[in-house]
Amino acid sequence: MEDEFKKILNFFEMSTEDKADKLDTVFEETSVFLERFKHVFETGTPEEKKAMIEKVMELQTRLKGEMSKLTETSGLSEEQIMQFAMNPENFKDGQWDAIEQSRKKIEGQAQDIAKTIRKQAGKDEDDEGGDDQPPPKSGGGGPKKGWMPG
Repeated sequence: MEDEFKKILNFFEMSTEDKADKLDTVFEETSVFLERFKHVFETGTPEEKKAMIEKVMELQTRLKGEMSKLTETSGLSEEQIMQFAMNPENFKDGQWDAIEQSRKKIEGQAQDIAKTIRKQAGKDEDDEGGDDQPPPKSGGGGPKKGWMPG
């Protein structure tokens, strides 16, 4: 897992030209990393889960930084950059197909991870003694007025 993480981080250090050439590779590395993330989140210790979440947060920070650099250097908005990135005409032959396959795979993995996290959160709530029973209603302590014919 550490190797995939380092490879993804190395992508951010590359020149713009190298990034363009390695884009499909970084998508594949990201996919492998996410597979491992899901496995750790399903079976790992609390410490392993925490370390994995820290790695994901670091990646998110790096991605935000990359987007800021792109908007600054290109003069385009984030929306314009996303439109550019979603246009197959902006990529080399074969690169678009590889990117699309990886993107779809990563989206599916992200959905699986989200489900796993929700399941895990549900288990944590159950472990804390949360039983889905509502609290008992308070009756106010005394008999209700007029409930018995008199």
